[in-house]
Amino acid sequence: PDFWDWHCRRIDYAITLKNKNTATYIKLFKAGNLSKTFYKKADNYSSLEGSLYVPSNSDKIRLNFYDKHAQLRELKGIVNDITKTSDNLRIEVQCNRKKLDHLRKKFNTGSNTVKNMLDLEICQYIITSHYNMICDVQSYFSFSMASEQLHTHQSKLNYSADELIKTLEIIRLRGSIWKSKINFFAGLNAFDKRIRDIKNIGINPVTLPDNLQITHLPNLY
Repeated sequence: PDFWDWHCRRIDYAITLKNKNTATYIKLFKAGNLSKTFYKKADNYSSLEGSLYVPSNSDKIRLNFYDKHAQLRELKGIVNDITKTSDNLRIEVQCNRKKLDHLRKKFNTGSNTVKNMLDLEICQYIITSHYNMICDVQSYFSFSMASEQLHTHQSKLNYSADELIKTLEIIRLRGSIWKSKINFFAGLNAFDKRIRDIKNIGINPVTLPDNLQITHLPNLY
């Protein structure tokens, strides 16, 4: 059959972004959120340097957000010219056959041929939904700038600015939103409400590393 009529067993939906702050964004992604479908295996993979690589509990999906240039640098001698990949941030969602079957039913494609499964609507859905799960859409701020913004917008908040600043501190201490959530003293629901409060004024709950000379980075969404 023609290539477009082949049936898929796996597709890696991906997009490559050019950004000089790629290494910083990877660190921010690693400190982001995950749904429960990734909890079981996340701890085993979240410590990998230079990438966010996490398989789902059922292994239907693998997320791989990484520095393409750094990856190819590890293959020195195999790949000759990697200069064009400098600052390349790769956002990749690897879907196996079970996930593709789910997508086929969700989007009513009829069959999981290459042509059907590479439909633009499916590609956008897979990449944006998983990016948003981890990173959402809010800008990143330094801890001090985020704290200042919370105090400035106190009238728009359901919780006190000081309570929400403590939430930011917990995320910094635990290393990620998802780890903070499952260990939060007041429970998941209370944590989620605090996170929503922070996000509602345009602040990403993940704050910038202390060693940066900047106080703000836009979200890539």
